[in-house]
Amino acid sequence: MPKTSRKELTEAQIGAVLALFHAGLSQRKIHSQLGIPRSTIQYTINRFKNQEEGPYLTNSRPGRPPILNEREKRHLIRYVNSNPFENLKSFSTPSKSGHLLHRNTTRKYLNENEIYAFKPVRKPYLSKKHKADRLIWARRHRNWGEIDWACVDYGDEAIFEIGLVPRTHVWRPKGKTYESKYLQPTFKSG
Repeated sequence: MPKTSRKELTEAQIGAVLALFHAGLSQRKIHSQLGIPRSTIQYTINRFKNQEEGPYLTNSRPGRPPILNEREKRHLIRYVNSNPFENLKSFSTPSKSGHLLHRNTTRKYLNENEIYAFKPVRKPYLSKKHKADRLIWARRHRNWGEIDWACVDYGDEAIFEIGLVPRTHVWRPKGKTYESKYLQPTFKSG
């Protein structure tokens, strides 16, 4: 239910009020002809008098002010970037931004900063030592030719433990799919 029964005047109503005013009619007669409250007529005429050189313009309505200021937005984004696997409900708590937010509001702030929820890519877990060893191995073998690689016996058997992985989402920007902090690691059995 609307808070008030009054509505903003349309351009046609504003034009009619101003035309009758320029014709020399009093505010009381304009009220009796158009049925618009006298206070509204007086307000419309006063606004026209203050804007005689330009068109009659209504002020833009700013709407509700944003809940978070710039500093609180940065704090929320920084927290999400350091904890990308947490859920939206935990991001909405006061400890993350200073305000208790609705999940849709939190999602709106994240999307404005181009952070979206994705299913994480599952890759075998690699520690820093594994990555360093692989880089050393790749550098050592980068000049191998077809004859060298023909002598290598590739085994295609591996044992992996398959279990239920909880359904999770990762909050990340687009295009950063394979960054290690956004990957969901898998582990070899044993």
